[in-house]
Amino acid sequence: MTRYRSASAAGVSRVFAHVIALVLVMALPLCAATARAQIPAPPPPSTNLAEASCVIVFGHGRNFEPGQAAHNEQWDQINLAFNEGALLALRQAGWRSSSMVLKVSATDLRRNLQHLVAEAERQACTRVLETTVFADAEAGLLKACLRLYPVQGLTGPRAAAGVAHIGEPLYTSERALDLSVRSLERLRPQALGHAMAEDYLAGRQGGAVDGVAASGAAGS
Repeated sequence: MTRYRSASAAGVSRVFAHVIALVLVMALPLCAATARAQIPAPPPPSTNLAEASCVIVFGHGRNFEPGQAAHNEQWDQINLAFNEGALLALRQAGWRSSSMVLKVSATDLRRNLQHLVAEAERQACTRVLETTVFADAEAGLLKACLRLYPVQGLTGPRAAAGVAHIGEPLYTSERALDLSVRSLERLRPQALGHAMAEDYLAGRQGGAVDGVAASGAAGS
């Protein structure tokens, strides 16, 4: 899975954090709440074993700033809305899926991965769709990423040994904007997550196979 980076380590300025607060503190909680209200319940488990697997839509942020609760909450809201947009697209397409979203303060990678694998085992999910939006200050970009991973070791003799694990990415999609006030004003994370997940679903319907990468400009 992708690694987290501290906002301090990445060099994100205090001015940028303040801009996020001004632009998003009111809009994002409303956006996230609206997305939750629109997400349909997951379909019941199929009796067909070929259709019985599910997808965990696993969200997290990377721009943790110690001692900056408001800053961290805003990134949490961005990532929650982005995750819910992707989840909504999967459920609208009839996929059995559930959401697992971590706060940016959850920086213990080993523990996070253990919790994710345990949840995949509990629900018998064979795929994880990772969602994340973050500021890459070194590149001067605001990035939104989707990555699809297989959950391996859930069936056969390996499952009994308790060695389920996350495999290598099957699909990667990334969109980016300049790291600027204008980009933050344009960002609609719930709509963006929905659109990026729809792109993946459309690729499957068009005969594309897992193991591809896509990139583009982020937006609503």
